[in-house]
Amino acid sequence: MSYNAEGSADIYATEYMEPAEYEKVMERTCAICSESKPLLDSEVAKTEAQEAKQLGAGGYPRLVSRSGETNVTHQDTRSRMILSQTGFCFHVLIGMRAWKLCFLFFLSYAVAYFVIGSILWVTHDVSEFHGVQTYWEAVVFTGYTMTTVGFGNQYPKHPEASILPLCSVVFALLMDAFWLGVIFARIASPRPLRHTILFSRKSVLYLSDQTSCSTFACRMVNLRVKYPWIDLSIKMSLALFDAGHLRMYDLQVREDAQPFIDLPWEIRHEVTNDSPLLELLDSGTFNAKRGEIIVELNGQDPLTGNCMKKRFSYCADEILRDYTFVNVLQAPEGDEKEYRVNLANFHDMEPQAAKVEEVQTYGTVSGGSRQ
Repeated sequence: MSYNAEGSADIYATEYMEPAEYEKVMERTCAICSESKPLLDSEVAKTEAQEAKQLGAGGYPRLVSRSGETNVTHQDTRSRMILSQTGFCFHVLIGMRAWKLCFLFFLSYAVAYFVIGSILWVTHDVSEFHGVQTYWEAVVFTGYTMTTVGFGNQYPKHPEASILPLCSVVFALLMDAFWLGVIFARIASPRPLRHTILFSRKSVLYLSDQTSCSTFACRMVNLRVKYPWIDLSIKMSLALFDAGHLRMYDLQVREDAQPFIDLPWEIRHEVTNDSPLLELLDSGTFNAKRGEIIVELNGQDPLTGNCMKKRFSYCADEILRDYTFVNVLQAPEGDEKEYRVNLANFHDMEPQAAKVEEVQTYGTVSGGSRQ
Protein backbone atom coordinates (compact mmCIF):
# COMPACT_ATOMS: atom_id res chain seq x y z
CA MET A 1 0.00 0.00 0.00
CA SER A 2 1.31 3.46 -0.81
CA TYR A 3 0.27 6.95 0.20
CA ASN A 4 0.11 9.96 -2.07
CA ALA A 5 0.53 13.25 -0.24
CA GLU A 6 1.64 15.55 -3.04
CA GLY A 7 5.28 14.58 -2.68
CA SER A 8 5.50 15.05 1.07
CA ALA A 9 7.83 12.57 2.75
CA ASP A 10 6.95 13.55 6.32
CA ILE A 11 5.24 10.93 8.47
CA TYR A 12 4.20 13.20 11.33
CA ALA A 13 0.70 14.68 11.22
CA THR A 14 1.60 18.09 12.67
CA GLU A 15 -0.63 20.18 10.43
CA TYR A 16 -3.03 21.04 13.26
CA MET A 17 -0.43 22.44 15.65
CA GLU A 18 0.35 26.00 16.56
CA PRO A 19 3.86 27.11 15.51
CA ALA A 20 5.14 26.93 19.11
CA GLU A 21 3.76 23.42 19.56
CA TYR A 22 5.24 22.33 16.25
CA GLU A 23 8.68 23.56 17.32
CA LYS A 24 8.41 21.53 20.53
CA VAL A 25 7.68 18.40 18.53
CA MET A 26 10.68 19.11 16.33
CA GLU A 27 12.92 19.29 19.40
CA ARG A 28 11.67 15.95 20.71
CA THR A 29 11.95 14.21 17.37
CA CYS A 30 14.94 12.11 16.34
CA ALA A 31 17.42 14.14 14.30
CA ILE A 32 17.45 11.60 11.47
CA CYS A 33 13.74 12.15 10.77
CA SER A 34 12.97 14.49 7.88
CA GLU A 35 10.51 17.07 9.20
CA SER A 36 11.17 20.32 7.42
CA LYS A 37 7.45 21.22 7.21
CA PRO A 38 4.07 19.95 8.41
CA LEU A 39 2.38 17.19 6.46
CA LEU A 40 0.01 18.33 3.68
CA ASP A 41 0.87 22.00 4.10
CA SER A 42 -1.93 24.25 2.86
CA GLU A 43 -3.64 27.56 3.57
CA VAL A 44 -6.39 25.75 5.45
CA ALA A 45 -3.80 23.98 7.60
CA LYS A 46 -2.07 27.27 8.40
CA THR A 47 -5.35 28.91 9.38
CA GLU A 48 -6.32 26.03 11.62
CA ALA A 49 -2.86 25.93 13.18
CA GLN A 50 -3.32 29.54 14.33
CA GLU A 51 -6.75 28.74 15.77
CA ALA A 52 -5.84 25.34 17.20
CA LYS A 53 -7.05 26.22 20.70
CA GLN A 54 -9.81 28.72 19.84
CA LEU A 55 -12.03 26.87 17.39
CA GLY A 56 -15.78 26.91 17.82
CA ALA A 57 -18.51 29.23 16.69
CA GLY A 58 -18.53 30.94 20.08
CA GLY A 59 -14.75 31.25 20.21
CA TYR A 60 -14.50 29.03 23.27
CA PRO A 61 -11.20 27.20 23.92
CA ARG A 62 -10.77 23.49 23.46
CA LEU A 63 -10.44 21.04 26.30
CA VAL A 64 -8.10 18.93 24.14
CA SER A 65 -5.90 20.83 21.69
CA ARG A 66 -5.21 19.44 18.25
CA SER A 67 -1.72 18.44 19.30
CA GLY A 68 -3.33 16.05 21.79
CA GLU A 69 -2.36 18.07 24.88
CA THR A 70 -4.94 18.87 27.56
CA ASN A 71 -5.68 22.58 27.60
CA VAL A 72 -5.86 22.79 31.41
CA THR A 73 -3.87 24.90 33.88
CA HIS A 74 -3.89 24.27 37.65
CA GLN A 75 -3.93 27.22 40.03
CA ASP A 76 -3.59 27.07 43.81
CA THR A 77 -2.87 29.37 46.73
CA ARG A 78 -0.23 27.04 48.14
CA SER A 79 3.01 26.04 46.48
CA ARG A 80 3.00 22.40 45.40
CA MET A 81 6.61 21.45 44.72
CA ILE A 82 5.85 18.24 42.85
CA LEU A 83 8.94 18.41 40.68
CA SER A 84 11.23 18.61 43.71
CA GLN A 85 10.18 15.20 45.02
CA THR A 86 12.82 12.58 44.33
CA GLY A 87 10.19 10.00 43.45
CA PHE A 88 9.27 12.02 40.36
CA CYS A 89 12.84 12.83 39.35
CA PHE A 90 13.17 10.09 36.73
CA HIS A 91 9.83 10.91 35.08
CA VAL A 92 10.53 14.63 35.14
CA LEU A 93 13.81 14.10 33.30
CA ILE A 94 12.15 11.89 30.68
CA GLY A 95 9.69 14.64 29.81
CA MET A 96 12.18 17.50 30.09
CA ARG A 97 13.22 19.56 27.07
CA ALA A 98 16.35 18.31 25.32
CA TRP A 99 18.61 21.30 26.05
CA LYS A 100 17.75 21.23 29.75
CA LEU A 101 18.41 17.50 29.92
CA CYS A 102 21.81 17.87 28.24
CA PHE A 103 22.71 20.70 30.62
CA LEU A 104 21.79 18.61 33.69
CA PHE A 105 23.66 15.60 32.27
CA PHE A 106 27.00 17.42 32.00
CA LEU A 107 26.38 19.43 35.17
CA SER A 108 25.80 16.30 37.27
CA TYR A 109 29.13 14.78 36.22
CA ALA A 110 31.02 18.06 36.61
CA VAL A 111 29.64 18.56 40.13
CA ALA A 112 30.51 14.97 41.04
CA TYR A 113 34.12 15.43 39.84
CA PHE A 114 34.60 18.68 41.75
CA VAL A 115 32.91 17.48 44.95
CA ILE A 116 34.76 14.16 45.17
CA GLY A 117 37.99 15.88 44.07
CA SER A 118 37.55 18.38 46.91
CA ILE A 119 36.99 15.57 49.42
CA LEU A 120 40.09 13.79 48.18
CA TRP A 121 42.17 17.00 48.35
CA VAL A 122 41.01 17.81 51.90
CA THR A 123 41.21 14.31 53.42
CA HIS A 124 44.44 13.07 51.81
CA ASP A 125 47.99 14.29 51.68
CA VAL A 126 49.70 14.88 48.35
CA SER A 127 52.31 12.33 49.32
CA GLU A 128 49.68 9.57 49.15
CA PHE A 129 49.21 9.99 45.40
CA HIS A 130 51.47 10.08 42.42
CA GLY A 131 50.87 13.00 40.05
CA VAL A 132 48.44 14.84 42.37
CA GLN A 133 50.10 18.01 43.62
CA THR A 134 47.31 20.58 43.20
CA TYR A 135 43.55 20.79 43.66
CA TRP A 136 42.97 20.80 39.90
CA GLU A 137 45.05 17.64 39.54
CA ALA A 138 42.86 16.04 42.24
CA VAL A 139 39.74 16.91 40.21
CA VAL A 140 41.30 15.52 37.03
CA PHE A 141 42.33 12.33 38.85
CA THR A 142 38.72 11.97 40.09
CA GLY A 143 37.43 12.35 36.53
CA TYR A 144 39.86 9.75 35.21
CA THR A 145 38.84 7.36 37.99
CA MET A 146 35.06 7.80 37.68
CA THR A 147 35.20 7.33 33.90
CA THR A 148 37.51 4.31 34.43
CA VAL A 149 40.01 5.77 31.93
CA GLY A 150 43.11 5.74 34.11
CA PHE A 151 46.03 6.93 31.97
CA GLY A 152 48.53 5.72 34.59
CA ASN A 153 50.16 9.07 35.31
CA GLN A 154 48.06 9.51 38.47
CA TYR A 155 47.47 6.76 41.03
CA PRO A 156 47.40 6.18 44.83
CA LYS A 157 50.59 5.02 46.50
CA HIS A 158 49.02 3.36 49.56
CA PRO A 159 46.06 0.98 50.00
CA GLU A 160 44.33 3.44 52.33
CA ALA A 161 44.36 6.07 49.60
CA SER A 162 42.50 3.72 47.23
CA ILE A 163 39.31 3.63 49.32
CA LEU A 164 37.89 6.95 48.12
CA PRO A 165 38.72 6.32 44.42
CA LEU A 166 37.03 2.90 44.65
CA CYS A 167 33.91 4.49 46.19
CA SER A 168 33.89 7.11 43.44
CA VAL A 169 33.93 4.34 40.79
CA VAL A 170 30.90 2.66 42.39
CA PHE A 171 29.12 6.02 42.53
CA ALA A 172 29.96 6.65 38.86
CA LEU A 173 28.47 3.28 37.90
CA LEU A 174 25.22 4.25 39.61
CA MET A 175 25.20 7.60 37.80
CA ASP A 176 25.85 5.90 34.47
CA ALA A 177 23.02 3.44 35.06
CA PHE A 178 20.62 6.27 35.96
CA TRP A 179 21.45 8.40 32.93
CA LEU A 180 21.42 5.41 30.57
CA GLY A 181 17.91 4.63 31.81
CA VAL A 182 16.78 8.22 31.19
CA ILE A 183 18.31 8.32 27.70
CA PHE A 184 16.85 4.95 26.73
CA ALA A 185 13.41 5.92 28.05
CA ARG A 186 13.45 9.10 25.98
CA ILE A 187 14.60 7.30 22.84
CA ALA A 188 12.02 4.53 23.26
CA SER A 189 9.21 6.88 24.26
CA PRO A 190 6.19 6.37 21.96
CA ARG A 191 4.89 9.89 22.58
CA PRO A 192 5.98 11.31 19.18
CA LEU A 193 4.22 8.38 17.49
CA ARG A 194 0.82 9.87 18.29
CA HIS A 195 1.47 12.35 15.49
CA THR A 196 1.66 9.49 12.99
CA ILE A 197 -2.14 9.16 13.25
CA LEU A 198 -3.83 11.59 10.89
CA PHE A 199 -7.38 12.73 11.77
CA SER A 200 -9.76 14.58 9.49
CA ARG A 201 -9.91 18.29 10.24
CA LYS A 202 -13.70 18.28 10.22
CA SER A 203 -16.29 15.70 11.20
CA VAL A 204 -19.62 14.97 9.55
CA LEU A 205 -23.19 14.09 10.48
CA TYR A 206 -25.15 12.24 7.84
CA LEU A 207 -28.11 9.92 7.48
CA SER A 208 -26.87 6.35 7.35
CA ASP A 209 -28.25 4.20 4.54
CA GLN A 210 -27.81 1.06 6.64
CA THR A 211 -29.42 2.12 9.92
CA SER A 212 -31.60 5.03 8.69
CA CYS A 213 -30.47 7.19 11.59
CA SER A 214 -28.11 10.12 11.95
CA THR A 215 -24.47 9.13 12.28
CA PHE A 216 -21.58 11.24 13.55
CA ALA A 217 -18.28 10.30 11.91
CA CYS A 218 -14.68 11.35 11.67
CA ARG A 219 -11.89 9.46 9.98
CA MET A 220 -8.27 8.64 10.65
CA VAL A 221 -5.38 6.79 9.05
CA ASN A 222 -2.08 5.35 10.28
CA LEU A 223 0.83 7.02 8.48
CA ARG A 224 3.24 4.28 9.62
CA VAL A 225 1.46 1.86 7.33
CA LYS A 226 3.76 -1.11 8.02
CA TYR A 227 3.52 -0.75 11.81
CA PRO A 228 -0.13 -0.96 12.94
CA TRP A 229 -0.97 -0.39 16.59
CA ILE A 230 -1.41 -3.49 18.76
CA ASP A 231 -4.53 -3.98 20.94
CA LEU A 232 -6.06 -0.80 19.54
CA SER A 233 -9.14 0.54 21.31
CA ILE A 234 -11.20 3.61 20.46
CA LYS A 235 -13.19 5.72 22.90
CA MET A 236 -15.42 8.69 22.10
CA SER A 237 -16.60 11.19 24.72
CA LEU A 238 -18.78 14.29 24.79
CA ALA A 239 -17.62 17.21 26.94
CA LEU A 240 -20.16 19.88 27.96
CA PHE A 241 -19.58 22.96 30.08
CA ASP A 242 -22.97 23.66 31.59
CA ALA A 243 -23.80 26.00 34.49
CA GLY A 244 -20.18 26.19 35.57
CA HIS A 245 -19.65 22.43 35.57
CA LEU A 246 -17.78 20.26 33.09
CA ARG A 247 -19.64 17.05 32.34
CA MET A 248 -18.37 14.10 30.33
CA TYR A 249 -20.56 11.56 28.56
CA ASP A 250 -19.60 8.36 26.76
CA LEU A 251 -20.53 8.08 23.10
CA GLN A 252 -20.91 4.51 21.88
CA VAL A 253 -18.57 3.81 18.97
CA ARG A 254 -20.01 1.64 16.25
CA GLU A 255 -17.50 -1.00 15.23
CA ASP A 256 -18.45 -3.36 12.41
CA ALA A 257 -14.97 -4.89 12.73
CA GLN A 258 -11.70 -4.29 14.52
CA PRO A 259 -10.24 -0.98 13.30
CA PHE A 260 -7.89 -1.47 10.36
CA ILE A 261 -6.25 1.93 10.50
CA ASP A 262 -3.68 1.34 7.76
CA LEU A 263 -6.64 2.26 5.55
CA PRO A 264 -8.70 5.44 6.11
CA TRP A 265 -11.04 4.33 8.90
CA GLU A 266 -14.25 6.09 9.91
CA ILE A 267 -15.02 6.31 13.61
CA ARG A 268 -18.81 6.43 13.86
CA HIS A 269 -21.39 7.10 16.53
CA GLU A 270 -25.07 6.54 15.81
CA VAL A 271 -27.25 9.30 17.22
CA THR A 272 -30.00 7.08 18.59
CA ASN A 273 -32.66 7.94 21.18
CA ASP A 274 -30.30 7.18 24.06
CA SER A 275 -27.39 9.18 22.63
CA PRO A 276 -26.33 12.30 24.60
CA LEU A 277 -25.95 14.08 21.25
CA LEU A 278 -29.62 13.79 20.25
CA GLU A 279 -31.02 16.47 22.55
CA LEU A 280 -28.13 18.84 21.81
CA LEU A 281 -28.54 18.58 18.06
CA ASP A 282 -32.31 18.96 18.20
CA SER A 283 -32.21 21.98 20.49
CA GLY A 284 -29.18 23.59 18.86
CA THR A 285 -27.41 24.14 22.19
CA PHE A 286 -24.18 22.36 21.25
CA ASN A 287 -22.26 25.62 20.93
CA ALA A 288 -23.96 27.29 23.92
CA LYS A 289 -22.75 24.48 26.17
CA ARG A 290 -19.22 24.56 24.69
CA GLY A 291 -19.71 21.12 23.23
CA GLU A 292 -16.63 19.14 22.28
CA ILE A 293 -16.43 15.57 20.99
CA ILE A 294 -13.16 13.93 22.06
CA VAL A 295 -11.81 10.83 20.30
CA GLU A 296 -9.17 8.80 22.11
CA LEU A 297 -7.04 5.98 20.73
CA ASN A 298 -5.17 3.60 23.02
CA GLY A 299 -2.80 0.88 21.89
CA GLN A 300 0.76 -0.40 21.84
CA ASP A 301 3.72 0.16 19.57
CA PRO A 302 4.43 -3.10 17.67
CA LEU A 303 8.20 -2.49 17.80
CA THR A 304 8.72 -1.70 21.49
CA GLY A 305 5.45 -2.76 23.11
CA ASN A 306 5.11 0.66 24.78
CA CYS A 307 1.63 1.99 25.41
CA MET A 308 0.52 4.83 23.12
CA LYS A 309 -2.32 7.34 23.30
CA LYS A 310 -3.70 9.69 20.67
CA ARG A 311 -6.45 12.27 21.31
CA PHE A 312 -8.31 14.54 18.97
CA SER A 313 -11.40 16.72 19.33
CA TYR A 314 -14.12 18.43 17.34
CA CYS A 315 -15.92 21.59 18.44
CA ALA A 316 -19.18 23.10 17.23
CA ASP A 317 -18.25 24.52 13.84
CA GLU A 318 -16.24 21.41 12.94
CA ILE A 319 -19.31 19.17 12.62
CA LEU A 320 -20.87 19.49 9.16
CA ARG A 321 -24.42 18.30 8.54
CA ASP A 322 -25.40 16.28 5.46
CA TYR A 323 -21.82 15.79 4.32
CA THR A 324 -19.77 12.62 3.83
CA PHE A 325 -16.06 12.05 3.31
CA VAL A 326 -14.62 11.79 -0.18
CA ASN A 327 -13.32 8.34 -1.04
CA VAL A 328 -9.50 8.37 -1.10
CA LEU A 329 -8.88 4.62 -1.47
CA GLN A 330 -8.08 3.27 -4.91
CA ALA A 331 -8.00 -0.44 -5.71
CA PRO A 332 -5.18 -1.86 -7.88
CA GLU A 333 -5.79 -1.66 -11.61
CA GLY A 334 -3.94 -3.36 -14.44
CA ASP A 335 -0.41 -4.29 -13.40
CA GLU A 336 -0.62 -2.45 -10.08
CA LYS A 337 -0.16 -4.54 -6.94
CA GLU A 338 -0.88 -2.01 -4.20
CA TYR A 339 -3.91 -0.23 -2.85
CA ARG A 340 -3.40 3.53 -2.95
CA VAL A 341 -4.55 6.16 -0.45
CA ASN A 342 -4.62 9.72 -1.74
CA LEU A 343 -3.88 11.80 1.36
CA ALA A 344 -4.09 15.01 -0.68
CA ASN A 345 -7.90 14.63 -0.51
CA PHE A 346 -8.04 13.05 2.93
CA HIS A 347 -9.83 16.05 4.51
CA ASP A 348 -12.24 16.66 1.62
CA MET A 349 -16.00 16.17 2.01
CA GLU A 350 -18.93 16.15 -0.36
CA PRO A 351 -22.66 16.81 0.15
CA GLN A 352 -24.67 13.72 0.91
CA ALA A 353 -27.76 15.02 -0.86
CA ALA A 354 -27.76 15.77 -4.57
CA LYS A 355 -28.72 19.39 -3.97
CA VAL A 356 -27.48 21.26 -0.91
CA GLU A 357 -27.87 25.01 -0.63
CA GLU A 358 -26.04 25.52 2.64
CA VAL A 359 -23.97 23.62 5.17
CA GLN A 360 -25.32 23.71 8.70
CA THR A 361 -22.84 23.67 11.52
CA TYR A 362 -23.92 23.43 15.13
CA GLY A 363 -23.99 26.85 16.65
CA THR A 364 -23.49 28.62 13.31
CA VAL A 365 -24.51 28.47 9.65
CA SER A 366 -21.83 28.74 6.98
CA GLY A 367 -21.86 28.71 3.20
CA GLY A 368 -21.71 25.51 1.21
CA SER A 369 -18.04 25.74 0.23
CA ARG A 370 -16.09 22.52 0.65
CA GLN A 371 -13.63 22.52 3.54
